[in-house]
Amino acid sequence: MKDQLGSLCSFLCIVHCSLTPLFLIFGLSIVDIAFLENEWIHRLIAIPMVLLMLLSIPVSIKSHGKYQPFLIGGIGLLVLFWSLLAAEEIEAYLTVVAGLLLMTAHVLNRKLLLGQFA
Repeated sequence: MKDQLGSLCSFLCIVHCSLTPLFLIFGLSIVDIAFLENEWIHRLIAIPMVLLMLLSIPVSIKSHGKYQPFLIGGIGLLVLFWSLLAAEEIEAYLTVVAGLLLMTAHVLNRKLLLGQFA
């Protein structure tokens, strides 16, 4: 269940970071989408992403014995934290990459737990 929630949070992060610039490109005013840039939305998405990765994937290593999801997710978290320090021009790109890495880690972890990649 944690992997499904982690994947969902990562997907929401990707959608949020991808659609906000597209809304601007297609002419929606900053007033119309200002709520998407509020800091609480970033926290609402990022905090569960981090917590679910830390609560799900390291614990699963005991079950399936594979470190790939942990490494992919760890890189995803590093990229996510890097995006907080990055210039605004590349922040969205970095968060999309981080979301993709975290989603990949959760999907791989889930498949390993189900024995699909044993």
